Parts: sequence; C-alpha cells; structure tokens
Amino acid sequence: MIMNQLLVIGKISSAHGIKGEVKVIPLLDDIEQFLSFKSVYVKKSRDSIIKLKVQHVRIHKKSVLMMLQGILNRNDAEALINAEILIDREQDQLADNEFYIADIIGLQIVDKLGQDVGIIKNVLTTTGSVDTLEIQVAGNAKLIYVPFRKCYFKDIDLEKGTLIGDIPNDFFEL
Repeated sequence: MIMNQLLVIGKISSAHGIKGEVKVIPLLDDIEQFLSFKSVYVKKSRDSIIKLKVQHVRIHKKSVLMMLQGILNRNDAEALINAEILIDREQDQLADNEFYIADIIGLQIVDKLGQDVGIIKNVLTTTGSVDTLEIQVAGNAKLIYVPFRKCYFKDIDLEKGTLIGDIPNDFFEL
C-alpha cells in the first residue's frame, strides 16, 4: 500500500490578532505535538502547497496559534483561512499499534474467516473519544457506520491492506 508522504495535521480556521498569527484546528490526538514542528506545509488548494518555517506556536484553549514565516499581518493570515497544515510523515513518530487515519482509508475489512465485509471509505472524527469508520459494504453501495473500537476490529495489517472485523449484524440492518 502506497502511503502519502505528507500528513494533514490541522486546518487554519481564522486569523488571530493583527501580526499574522493563524488559528489552527488540530487534527492530531496530542495537540502538544504542534510545539515540536520546525516547519510545516500549507496547502491552499490542490496545486498550491508551500513549505514555511514555524516561527512560534502556542496552545490556546483547544486550538493552536501559529506564526509562520512570511505571514506578516492579518491580511496575510486571512488569505490562509481554510488552508490545511501538513507535515512530512518523518516528522511524526508513532508508537506501536498507532497509525495514521490516511493509512486506513481504503483498507479492506474481512471477518475472522477471511470473508470480505467491505472497504473503509472515511473516518469520522468527533470531539468524543471514539472515531467512527464509514464502511461501504461488500457487494453493494450501502454505507454503515461502526465505532472504531477493539471489540469490533481485532487486527490491522497495513502491509496487506486489511482490517479484521467482528461487526455485529445490527450495524448492517440499520
């Protein structure tokens, strides 16, 4: 499975103040990781990705405030609203049994017997503690939504592109 080299870690939601600071909605489990990044990529559109040095970062409530190289005033910051913040995959170290959301989208879900259950189409992240997998059921266009919990998903194999699931029938009947 080919994995993207850049990972989305946040989205710029607004300008903050008049000196070019941007407010970022973090997409990382640990918001403190933002404090370690020396540079980031800013993606304004599919064809516009620029690498910028991080001049300053601070945590503010549940968001991140960043000063980026070349963003000098509020107008510059406002031009970046809705842009994504990305990092090189190598900038972030994962612990054992951790993986990136981008790496599980597209995985095939199989049951304990190896039968095809479906494909992960999306991961819905919420403010709660459990993400939800959007799964296209094998053999039709039906989508089901299953909490991404150990009790339903037993093993992941990124090399093979599979996730072993034990999904109760109730999810298929909704």
